[in-house]
Amino acid sequence: PSIFQANYHQETIDDKGRLYKRFLEYGEGELPEGVKMAYVDTADEGKDFLCAIFFIVYMKKIYIYDVVYTQDGQEITEPLLAYIKI
Repeated sequence: PSIFQANYHQETIDDKGRLYKRFLEYGEGELPEGVKMAYVDTADEGKDFLCAIFFIVYMKKIYIYDVVYTQDGQEITEPLLAYIKI
């Protein structure tokens, strides 16, 4: 019903808790040994931002351990991303 109201009656909705139920936090040194991965969206035009998310997949859970979000140029972001250990 809330999506119908938003789509067809232009009523704003605030459906908290629909996308994520809860976030777990962990301390330094508590990351599990799993598959390390990264997703990078490069800044390719004008005022775009580079966004790089580094994470571990373990037992169907994702543990994010580093994020880079910047408008810095390629001369800064390339060495920075190469430095982060996957």
